[in-house]
Amino acid sequence: MFNTYGLTQLAFGVLGDKGVSKVVKVAKGAKMSQGMTELPQLFNKGDNLAIAGGGNIRSGFDTPDFRQAEEKLSTHQFAKGNDGFSGDKWVSTPNAIRNVENDILDIMESNNGHLLDKHVGKTNDDLLKRAAQEGVDATTFSDKSTATKAVQANIRRNADDISNWLNDPNSSGIKVITTDHGYSIGQGVAVKNGGSSASKQITYDLTTSKVVLVKDSSMPNGYKIVTGYPTIN
Repeated sequence: MFNTYGLTQLAFGVLGDKGVSKVVKVAKGAKMSQGMTELPQLFNKGDNLAIAGGGNIRSGFDTPDFRQAEEKLSTHQFAKGNDGFSGDKWVSTPNAIRNVENDILDIMESNNGHLLDKHVGKTNDDLLKRAAQEGVDATTFSDKSTATKAVQANIRRNADDISNWLNDPNSSGIKVITTDHGYSIGQGVAVKNGGSSASKQITYDLTTSKVVLVKDSSMPNGYKIVTGYPTIN
């Protein structure tokens, strides 16, 4: 349970002592989720959200729930328009986007992504067959660990651009990001002359990756990874 005292301490961390009088309006005994839901409604549009000095918070209210709430507040911000808010919604910041967990590919694969299925650990024969049958460059990450690190690096290096894309309601629903890793991440087969004519030569030591994102408000980070793969320059 996240009671009134806990919410009061959270107010000190978010708004300083000026916000406490607002937070104590939350019904005594409210759950953590209820308190966090009601917090935005208690702030006037003119309030500036910022983390205040937290020395007293740590000593007075150092619990797992508080630390989780503090982390969320420190990596997100409220969407603001000319009048203060453009709706009471959270917007991912670049720092939040850079927090890419090691299970990111498993999560995305379970949400209709196909990076692991089509672009990890493929043999040279697999690549030659796909290039010939589908008429596309066929590439593969060396293994899952390499793919994970490449995707993490790509997202982190493009975090500012991804944040702008997610927060712009007029932007395209699809975002393609690329980065050069400076080390070998896999190999591939290039399709030449169009159609299904594929080069028989395997290109090794590819160093650049491409990741395709789509907006998805149902995902915690606001997007899905549809696919990702090494590219042949």
